[in-house]
Amino acid sequence: MLDKSIYKELYHYDDKHSLVMNEITHDVCFMKTLVHYDISVYQYIKNNPNKFIPRIFDIFEENNTLYVVEEYIQGSSFDSVIYGGRVTDQVKLNYFINLCYGIKYLHDAPNHIIHRDIKLSNIIIAEDGDLKIIDYDAAKVYKPGAKRDTVLIGTEGMAAPEQYGFRQSDERTDIYAIGMLLKEAFPGNKRLQAIADKASAFEPNDRYQNISELINDLKSGRWPKTEKKKKGFWPMPGFRSGKTYKKVISITFWVIMSLLSTVFNLYRGDGIYSFVVYAVFVMSSAFLVVDLVFDWTGGKFITAPGTDSDGPAKYILRILYAFVIVFIMFILLGLVITFPGIIRQALQ
Repeated sequence: MLDKSIYKELYHYDDKHSLVMNEITHDVCFMKTLVHYDISVYQYIKNNPNKFIPRIFDIFEENNTLYVVEEYIQGSSFDSVIYGGRVTDQVKLNYFINLCYGIKYLHDAPNHIIHRDIKLSNIIIAEDGDLKIIDYDAAKVYKPGAKRDTVLIGTEGMAAPEQYGFRQSDERTDIYAIGMLLKEAFPGNKRLQAIADKASAFEPNDRYQNISELINDLKSGRWPKTEKKKKGFWPMPGFRSGKTYKKVISITFWVIMSLLSTVFNLYRGDGIYSFVVYAVFVMSSAFLVVDLVFDWTGGKFITAPGTDSDGPAKYILRILYAFVIVFIMFILLGLVITFPGIIRQALQ
């Protein structure tokens, strides 16, 4: 543990960061003072050094404050390397592969560590050319069974959706951030953009499920497997998650649609032809709406620009598009129902 007396302050950045020298070894180190932290993260890094992670020499906890003395890294910021125009795409790609290996080291810990704040400013290319991932203030140990993070933290624009309280952060949270960085670093590379799109998908289940999958695609030169499998008709929307309230909503919806297409239609008294046409219209409209909005079958019959985008906006687009389709079908319904009458009048 840290004996602070052996460290002499050389430069005071602010109340939380300073440059210090170990007066025994004369090593220049970086000292951080943390109020919000997970000490087990720093203990693991200290006891298990990795070439992509700055070494931690000492940690000391006192009065709900953690003091961390770590390796002082001199080098270039990642954004200056990525956007400086001095390196080739292959060199940049190698850096990203090393970034993934550094994150894999955290994810492979016995108690998986999630960084939760991967961004350009937290990556440094050291003078010897090694990539270093810094700043573990937001890092946490994954807790199996937890529904959401106890502390919501992350950088706007880089933080995955689950970091805003929707569910617990996991390995796919860091993969999301790497995907966002890939998008910025390789704007003209379609293959890497496809990999970035998969890595940064809104829904965690649509991303790479572990960092090794992402590494394999980055190294192999192949395109990612992003095509969705046909989901089939069962389980239908409302029954996929197993949640009771969703089942109740789904059953209620289809009961209402059945009533609209059959029982209510009996009172119209327009004959069997109109009855069948109206029933087919109601049920097929309901099917199309559910399929377009919730991707029921995994292979929508009709698609439109933007309806497969990531994020909450895709549901709004899908709903609007579904109702445009239903409106068109409603016009066709009127034509189909009146068609026999038009033919009879023409023959008279």
